Amino acid sequence: MKLLSLKLENFMGVKAFDFAPLGHSVTVLGANDSGKSTLETAYWWLLTGKNAEQSTDFDVYPYGAPEGVEASVIGEFEDDNGDTFTLTRTYKREFTRRKGDVESVFKGNKTVSHQRRAGDANKI
Repeated sequence: MKLLSLKLENFMGVKAFDFAPLGHSVTVLGANDSGKSTLETAYWWLLTGKNAEQSTDFDVYPYGAPEGVEASVIGEFEDDNGDTFTLTRTYKREFTRRKGDVESVFKGNKTVSHQRRAGDANKI
């Protein structure tokens, strides 16, 4: 399986980032706190729902993200037969507001995963 592209939106410290190795082997270099580990964590989270340390106990949201923001990672892959497919994992905080309340109350988190093969335009 080859990674063709990886797109991050509102994931950890990254508002938006597109990474396109196009199936080639790459080395990611950068200064401290530039996003190398975030890129690795996004990849693992997309595939397994866990971070690079294989833990599910981590926050995918950027610090201070407002209510209603979704964090997502989208990866496009090529399998051994040359067919492409897309994996998507989206994480959203859910809030509720009772009638008469001014502020919303945090209810929990919801994670949704999708897979779509090339040519499956109606799936997702």
